[in-house]
Amino acid sequence: CIINYMGVSDVAQDADGVTVTVQNYAPITKNGESAKDGEDAKASESVLDEPGETYQIRAKCVVNATGAWANQFDKADGKDAPNIRPARGSHIVIDSKKLPIDASFTVLHPRDNRPIFVYPWLGRTVIGTTDLDHPALGNAEVGMTQEELDYLLELTAWQFPDLQLKAQDVLASWAGVRPLVASGGLNSSGEKRDHSVWQNKRFISVSGGKLTTFRYIAKDVLEHAEDWLGEELSKSKRAQYFAKEEIEKDSTNTSSLSAASSHSSQRLKGHYGPELSSMLRNANQDTLGCVADTDILWQELVWSAGHEAVVHLDDLMLRRCRLGLLLTEGGLQFEDQLKTLLQPIFGWNDSQWQSEVERYRDIWHRYYWLPSHA
Repeated sequence: CIINYMGVSDVAQDADGVTVTVQNYAPITKNGESAKDGEDAKASESVLDEPGETYQIRAKCVVNATGAWANQFDKADGKDAPNIRPARGSHIVIDSKKLPIDASFTVLHPRDNRPIFVYPWLGRTVIGTTDLDHPALGNAEVGMTQEELDYLLELTAWQFPDLQLKAQDVLASWAGVRPLVASGGLNSSGEKRDHSVWQNKRFISVSGGKLTTFRYIAKDVLEHAEDWLGEELSKSKRAQYFAKEEIEKDSTNTSSLSAASSHSSQRLKGHYGPELSSMLRNANQDTLGCVADTDILWQELVWSAGHEAVVHLDDLMLRRCRLGLLLTEGGLQFEDQLKTLLQPIFGWNDSQWQSEVERYRDIWHRYYWLPSHA
């Protein structure tokens, strides 16, 4: 099985090293074709952008789990595939000193009575999400619009009038596109969040649902694939990977975290699970410190750079450690420290490092800050 790392790094990290190969930056250029009886299905022909190799994958069945792009690879047995309705959701990140909270809560927006979440996250406060129909999808990143920024700031002005939060108080923003299975709702907020699975013999598509129910969705997909994989292969083994005794065993090797707050230790244990001791193994006094006033350890950047399929600096800062969502200018005020720690791991020369910094700065300003700076 091959999984693409982009956008689902935590799930891909859980899968990596168990029964899958994780391949990053490998766009599909040809969808799967049904095989003759008794033969493996021809999976997908993919092009690897870097270094530009082309290769073909063969598998007993192909699972198209491309989210909001699922309709681009439609195959269904004698009937139309479900229509996927892309819906954009955006969030803003506020310094917790300006909006200090220690628990998550829900606020009904005064304009349309939609529930908006306000919650603490990695030493910051997050407000979101919006819910709007998104235009036809391409391959470019998605950013928050001015309409969405105004909508979220309207909520803060109503719920926290004394704070007088303005756009300049936003540290960062991010947007994503949900794959909703269209059921005729007047707007995207009216659509159900159920997932749907459809197939044409060995080519199985899945979309919709929520990331929090990914295990249930995976079980449904495996049941559809049982005819091709066999009963033994169709049974998920993730429970073994997250076995309680394994996590407890690794959690005893965290004496280096004694200086960290109980909250930070709990987050690290929950996030890294059985890999925590490996992540901390080569840490030193400097890398065990937090980056500025965030909850992120310098050691987490070191680990991700070497173990989490990072190709570009923006992969690390936005899609692995999320540091670019927690600091002004995406954290580039710490460029010197980042270069010292990361350049040897990536093997980039000074010219390559500068090119990656400029690429990251451009992406951050276009898609992860305020829309007026796009």
